Amino acid sequence: NLSENLKPKPILRGEKIGRNQLCPCGSGNKYKKCHGK
Repeated sequence: NLSENLKPKPILRGEKIGRNQLCPCGSGNKYKKCHGK
């Protein structure tokens, strides 16, 4: 199903995300300015 590939990824605690990478919530913002507070 193509629509399932467009859903934002769930945010998993403990998953290593670089502060300058895109936030996995799908906002398009960098992690440090979104969920990386």
